[in-house]
Amino acid sequence: MKPEYEYPEENSSPAMTKRSRCTAIRRCNIKIKCLIVSGLILFLLSCATQQANVLKYQDNIGIYRKVQLLNDKIMNRTGDTFIRGYRMSIIDDNLPNAYVYPPKKLLIVTKGLLDNFTDDELTFILCHEFAHIKFQHWEKNYAAAQGITTGFRVLNILIPGAGLGNLIVNPLITRAYSRSQELEADAEAVQSGNMLGLSPDIYVDALKKLREIAIANGFKDSDRTGILDTHPNLKERISKIKQKQEIK
Repeated sequence: MKPEYEYPEENSSPAMTKRSRCTAIRRCNIKIKCLIVSGLILFLLSCATQQANVLKYQDNIGIYRKVQLLNDKIMNRTGDTFIRGYRMSIIDDNLPNAYVYPPKKLLIVTKGLLDNFTDDELTFILCHEFAHIKFQHWEKNYAAAQGITTGFRVLNILIPGAGLGNLIVNPLITRAYSRSQELEADAEAVQSGNMLGLSPDIYVDALKKLREIAIANGFKDSDRTGILDTHPNLKERISKIKQKQEIK
């Protein structure tokens, strides 16, 4: 079999050695790009699978209406209209979750969230998601990721192979940034709750409930925050909210 890389013989010229190294680096870059593309395809397939679990509005008018009324209440009392124009999807998933996807203007909540949380708790969770829209968290994180990638592309021109560092540095920075955004959204949710006449203790109770459900479903490391986590652990988030309330 022909070896994948042809190494220069001992009497090869320095120019040939350098050329062989550049060739090896280019091939390595191609392999990494293939892995990234494969991962993206798998991600898109998983999204498509999840899309099939969206509850139809006509068969679930009650729960869709419930979330819409909470959205309207938040907008009317706080004056925040960032959610206007967003479409809502409810996922048939027993695990509680909620998130927004600004590029498609989507607000997504799971049935598990609606089944396990009170209206006041849901209000705080929705306020948290609205804060992500208000502060343009998704857009800022995307811009940061693109900026880092561009920087490494330039560096790769000057130092061949240095661009691979983007695969390590980019997620470390953007995910740390995402964790800070989650804490900012928590703080904004508390302020919105105050405008709605809701005690921050209700939000704390909601986060405690999320933690209990996570532990019950086998997420034993829910009290730890890894360097690649996009969210701080729930214990830390609860502590931050309580600290801010004590300062006031």
